[in-house]
Amino acid sequence: VPGLRNWLYRSQESQKQKSFFVRVVNARNSVLLLTVPEDWIEFNPGDLEIGGHEPGAAVTTHEAFMAAVLPDDHGRVSAAMNATLVGQAPFDFECRLVRPNGDVRVIHARGEVHRDATGQPIRMNGTVLDITERKQAEEAVRQIADRLSLATRAGGVGVWDWDLVQNVLTWD
Repeated sequence: VPGLRNWLYRSQESQKQKSFFVRVVNARNSVLLLTVPEDWIEFNPGDLEIGGHEPGAAVTTHEAFMAAVLPDDHGRVSAAMNATLVGQAPFDFECRLVRPNGDVRVIHARGEVHRDATGQPIRMNGTVLDITERKQAEEAVRQIADRLSLATRAGGVGVWDWDLVQNVLTWD
């Protein structure tokens, strides 16, 4: 992400903040989300892949991001962002994004707001992780547990586990 790296070294940010940005940009499992007061977001290539966009589409707006968020998730995402902007909490939320081709991905966004000397927000930065596969695995485990519970109830049987090390017996 040459443009972003150049911005880092041109900015007047502290060495600590520059170090944070460089670590995030170079991370393989996470990607950078940078929002500035002019309401634009610059994504690195990993973010673009999560959103299903081409590498040239490196700048967008908060409004464009929210348009990709599934309508059922809008309220929760807006509430998390607003709480962050007013200083109540760092942003940390999961939501579903619809890619241009119609695929749905689940992301976990996490980060913080940087403020000016008067306390006004000037930018937000953090990471965005694609957790779609994890959510699919969690749902599969939940379905298996539901089926096992139904089968044991229908069969009138129970499940037990004996921890030989602790000598603890657990019954269903």
